[in-house]
Amino acid sequence: QLTWSRSGNAKSVAFRIRGLEFAHLHLGNRSRFTFGLGMLAVVRTEADWRRLKDTVEQILAEQGTPLRGRNSKCVPQPERWLESMLLRDIQCIDARLDPRFVYPQVPAFLGGDRGMIDILSLTSEGRLVILELKVSEDMELPMQGLDYWLRVRWHNARNEFQSLGYFPGVTVSSLPPLLYFVCPQFHYHSSFPALAGYLDPSIPTVQVGINENWREGVRVLLRRPLTAACG
Repeated sequence: QLTWSRSGNAKSVAFRIRGLEFAHLHLGNRSRFTFGLGMLAVVRTEADWRRLKDTVEQILAEQGTPLRGRNSKCVPQPERWLESMLLRDIQCIDARLDPRFVYPQVPAFLGGDRGMIDILSLTSEGRLVILELKVSEDMELPMQGLDYWLRVRWHNARNEFQSLGYFPGVTVSSLPPLLYFVCPQFHYHSSFPALAGYLDPSIPTVQVGINENWREGVRVLLRRPLTAACG
């Protein structure tokens, strides 16, 4: 239930419970630990640590009571929950993915517009991988994935990810990024096959269908390349 992830520039660590972010460790010359579900507080004293403990207990209690949690700040964030599980075991999606380099919520710009990539990773050969996650039917999934693919390709052509601290010590391939659509197998929108079919065949896309009870552990039921460019 409790997961953590480090930012690409290694300057902060986020802590989440079932995808709900509740604390941050900010690293550097002025390091600090903050927490909260609205207004953030800085941990400085033993009393602050007790308040942090109370916050964690509140989250666990309210998330365990669906009717109560539905109207609280503690409701689980399903897609972030799935994301946090994949951060711990990205190779459950594909054994080719490199577990050393798995970055959640990566900012990517196109023009003046800022987007957030669910997960950015690499294959063992150094090829960029974008994972677009959904846990319920969403007609916009293929177009959102295409949007992020264009952003990642643009940034990679300018070597901007590594200049910001991502993928240290490796050579990132100039090949087009791989785009993975990840969703519970029976929650893909009925329009997905038709819309995905309109994507340029030069864009390497893969459909990944996972088990419905992914909260108990992610298992891949279907892994299907949608274009020949995935080879």
